[in-house]
Amino acid sequence: MLNEGDEIALLLRATKLNIPVLAIGAGGGELTFATMSQVSSDPVRSVTLEGVGHYAALEAPEQVAHALLDFFTTVDAT
Repeated sequence: MLNEGDEIALLLRATKLNIPVLAIGAGGGELTFATMSQVSSDPVRSVTLEGVGHYAALEAPEQVAHALLDFFTTVDAT
């Protein structure tokens, strides 16, 4: 299990994700996209849910589901 920042930073330097990545952001603006971009070797697809706070899956489950289904359909097509 990861302890904190130093261990996470070491992991980040060691390897990056080489799979399709979707960043679903909400109240934090582009923070989720920026964070996921640091750990992905490929471009990150980003969706921002307007009017949603920190707990997007709880506050807007339909919007999150739509974003996921759209992403999976796109990834599956390639």
